[in-house]
This record gives sequence, structure tokens and C-alpha cells, in this order.
Amino acid sequence: NELPSIDQTQLDDFLWNQMQLQLNLIPDSDSTTIIARKLLTQLSVANEWNDSVYYLHIDRNKVVNAFAYPGNHIVVNTGLIEFCKTEGELLSVIAHETAHLNKNHPMTLLKREVGVA
Repeated sequence: NELPSIDQTQLDDFLWNQMQLQLNLIPDSDSTTIIARKLLTQLSVANEWNDSVYYLHIDRNKVVNAFAYPGNHIVVNTGLIEFCKTEGELLSVIAHETAHLNKNHPMTLLKREVGVA
């Protein structure tokens, strides 16, 4: 059920602030982050999306993984970036995570997990 007393944006911000405590994010000014964001922009332009609604973050983590998080956050681990042989491979991962956001999968999963808990 929907909770009318909770603003979705405030909930997204709260969840992201909590998640950031568990991550070791690379600064926005880092060249790796800049390149990954350029790929997201290219993807957005090609699909006529507004890329300013997505937030791409790079986490210093050797695990080969990426994930979408409520509030339109995409986190890509450095391990995955190092694993990718081409920009196209990294772009496909970003596209995959963007699709999760567009389908609202992160919040649906979170609601399911909280409901079960």
C-alpha cells in the first residue's frame, strides 16, 4: 500500500544518504566518473531521455558489479570498470541499470523486502 504521509523524494534522499555511508565513492571530478557520465549522456541522448534525472556514481570496490538504487542512482564498482574490455561493455551495463530505474525495480524490490521483514 502507498504511504501518503511519506514524500517519495524525501524517502529516496534518506535511503541514498544511508547507502552512501557504506560506499567508497570516487569524487565527481575523477576522470573515471567523468567518462562514465559521458557514456550515460550518450545513452540518454540516443534514447531521448533527460540524463539529468540519473545520478551515476563510481564505488572503489573490486567486486565486478553495478546496481540501481532508489532515487535514480546508478552505482558502478571499479572492479566492473576494470573488467570491461571496451566502452561498449560498460555502456551496456549502464543501460541495463538505467532500464531497472525506468521500470522502478529498485523501489519495488525495496518495498518487497521491507514487507517481508
